[in-house]
Amino acid sequence: MAWPFMADIGGRPLSSTFLEKEIEGIGIVSAEEAINWGLSGPMLRASGVRWDLRKVDHYECYDEFDWGVQWQKGRDSLARYLVRIGEMTESVKIIQQALEGIPGGPYNLETRSFARERNREWNDLNIDLLVKNFSRL
Repeated sequence: MAWPFMADIGGRPLSSTFLEKEIEGIGIVSAEEAINWGLSGPMLRASGVRWDLRKVDHYECYDEFDWGVQWQKGRDSLARYLVRIGEMTESVKIIQQALEGIPGGPYNLETRSFARERNREWNDLNIDLLVKNFSRL
């Protein structure tokens, strides 16, 4: 299955040299700083640290899919942008693999609703009265 919007996301914004010039070199965070500050996710990986909890800790079902850790050495806003674009591409790969892995057969698509009694304590709550009373504190 083709995902044409990904070409737009990954291609069009970066084709602008203006964007690259504006964000390149801005907000530099070294690998050492990222680790010391406790950064994680794209912030950590854009600082040159090739580490992803989903790979290292074998989180959930990520081991069942073929995907790569997105990271950059740039340490700046451009590197963080590139990591996020790369993660969107990898997410699409994971989704495609997950969809292909869904077994065939009948499914129960029946919706179920639960009859709930109305909780008068919360449903009749007057937020204006609460704000007025809390503002005195």
